[in-house]
Amino acid sequence: MKEEDFVEHLFIASTHEYILFFTNTGKVHWLKVYEIPQAGRAARGKAVVNLLQLEQAETISSYVRVKEF
Repeated sequence: MKEEDFVEHLFIASTHEYILFFTNTGKVHWLKVYEIPQAGRAARGKAVVNLLQLEQAETISSYVRVKEF
């Protein structure tokens, strides 16, 4: 995070759950919660777009956590 960055959305998920990321092109990407790197309060963090394989103009429009498919 930089000084001008801020947290827009925050939610809690168990390590046994999945997060589904919906993109503006209609695709769905999924990620296991335990695959997201853990960081402390003072850490800079990592953008979620670096964890997913998105196309050039593709952006994340929504996300939801699920326990099982």
